[in-house]
Amino acid sequence: MRGRCPQTILTDLDPGLRDAIRSEFPGTKHVIPHWNILYKVPCWFSPPLGSRYTEFKSEFDALFHIENTEEFEHQWRQMISLFELGSDKHTDLLYSVRASWAQAYVRGYFLAQMATIAYSKSIDAFLKGIFTAHTCLRSFFEQVCW
Repeated sequence: MRGRCPQTILTDLDPGLRDAIRSEFPGTKHVIPHWNILYKVPCWFSPPLGSRYTEFKSEFDALFHIENTEEFEHQWRQMISLFELGSDKHTDLLYSVRASWAQAYVRGYFLAQMATIAYSKSIDAFLKGIFTAHTCLRSFFEQVCW
């Protein structure tokens, strides 16, 4: 990219992508869109929480909108304690990447509505029109970036 790094990159929860972004673009903000996390929450938390899942979902949704980090940290600890999720691998994962999804940590970064599900679906449809299972991504990026 001609020696420049993007200011923000949106990806899913893939830890390999997170690590690659940190390594290759240390000054770039990694953001995980709200909808990408909410898509996984039911399968991760509904079975272990059972009838308490609806209450948990409400508490979890509220975390996305907290605007300061101290309040987020406080509410997170309360939620984990209330639902006894202290040793859950999914809450550990979400907490470890909180700086990429929680509003308190991504405020101030320009996202241009890219974090919405409508944007993601439109990009997905566009890319499916360009790529096939046999497309060589290295070749594609060499063509468009040089």
